[in-house]
Amino acid sequence: MAPLNPQELDKDEYKVMEDEANKFASTFLMPSVSFGQELSGLIVDEVETYYNLKKKWNV
Repeated sequence: MAPLNPQELDKDEYKVMEDEANKFASTFLMPSVSFGQELSGLIVDEVETYYNLKKKWNV
């Protein structure tokens, strides 16, 4: 099977591929145990919570 050329994908196909790549990469950037402990006890339905965690974890 030939590798995909992102230049040949339509906008929706490219978005799906990019989302999959971002999810894959996030598993390396965010350690599940440490980050999970960080989330416990926080109000996670507020955008500010995620923004502050983003800054702390440099992602």
